[in-house]
Amino acid sequence: MVNEIKAASRILKLRNHEFSIPDIYKRIKTKAEEMGYLVVEKEQTTKFTKYGQELKFDFYLDKEYDYFGKSEISLTVSFREVQKVKGIEKGEIKIEIIGKQVLDYKNRWANNSFNRFLFKIYLKIKKKEFLHKYTIKVGTEVSELYNYLKDGLEAYHP
Repeated sequence: MVNEIKAASRILKLRNHEFSIPDIYKRIKTKAEEMGYLVVEKEQTTKFTKYGQELKFDFYLDKEYDYFGKSEISLTVSFREVQKVKGIEKGEIKIEIIGKQVLDYKNRWANNSFNRFLFKIYLKIKKKEFLHKYTIKVGTEVSELYNYLKDGLEAYHP
């Protein structure tokens, strides 16, 4: 019986900011892989408007801690009103990171109603241990990724 709990979320919004889209893309992939995550780009969209280009990247990050628990991070980067100024992009950027812990992701406890009952009891008994073993780790990793991306963006705006 798969049990998902939202562990952490962070949002960064910057208006009229300078950035490099290829650099941000590369930083996301590099940092996530360095942290031990499997990185999958779910979606990439581009649209041109009269105010500039709009881009959106959706990433899915997955990391297994053990046979019972893993973390999943959904990372969305949106760019709006992007204009190219002197070889660097300028516009609006929004980064949204949502991390969740997933317990029994291999669905071993859902065989029958008795196992599901035991699973609920097991979750209540081990709640404190799971908090330290999975939830806090996911929250820390979401914050680490957020701070890394924020520091990279501040490099363009000292």
